[in-house]
Amino acid sequence: MFMKFNFTTIGLALVWVGFGCGCASLTLPSIGKIHRWQMNAERGDARAQYKMGTFYSNGQGVETNYSEAAKWFRKSAEKNNALAQCSLGIAYSRGLGVETNQAEAVNWFRKSAENGNAEAQYYLGAAYARGDSVERDYAAAVKWYRLSAEQGYARAEYGLGVAYAEGRGVDKDDAGAVRWFKQSAEQGDPEAQYDLGACYVLGIGGEKNLQTAYGWLLVAKNRGMDKASLKLASLKKELSLAQLESAITWAKKWKPKLK
Repeated sequence: MFMKFNFTTIGLALVWVGFGCGCASLTLPSIGKIHRWQMNAERGDARAQYKMGTFYSNGQGVETNYSEAAKWFRKSAEKNNALAQCSLGIAYSRGLGVETNQAEAVNWFRKSAENGNAEAQYYLGAAYARGDSVERDYAAAVKWYRLSAEQGYARAEYGLGVAYAEGRGVDKDDAGAVRWFKQSAEQGDPEAQYDLGACYVLGIGGEKNLQTAYGWLLVAKNRGMDKASLKLASLKKELSLAQLESAITWAKKWKPKLK
């Protein structure tokens, strides 16, 4: 079969430069700025404590030190800072600066998720999907994925798409799966791009469109989804030269939509 979804592995493939929830920018801060942040952090300011955690976790202006990062994330998390709570969850899930402890990771993800953090909501949903330190509960996974996806978090959009494709925790709905795959794919998630392309090949959840399928599969391959290569080779034989050139041009011009 062309595609096979796996709801229980969503969230396992995490790639980080350092760690820290919400750390999209790795702009190098000046020594003066770091000093001011540290002074505020030592005075007990939760936002500054979170910032110090990100500096140490990503080696921004200071030497990378995961233990120091976890220390500052904890201080901030205990003051109910949602970003720090999520970051501390990541630290426990990956054993960065603390001993690996999935139950403690889930504990902090839950606190952050309940405070509305989209990334933590996704990780909590993934924990329920896998049964990781909580009883496996697909309905709970879908609940948290949906809350995250509705905030535009791409991995949660993909996870929700897989839930609809498999009918786990929600009624099976191919059109719903494609809708969420597309939202995630447009933001740059390569797994969503691959599965969206596969849906277009088979006409799952909508019309069959091999040219569009080729375009999405090529974008996925260009973003590291190597398994798309076999599908591209197969599709290439079924497209006209004009269709192939159009799909390749579209893929070259494609850029992720930021939310």
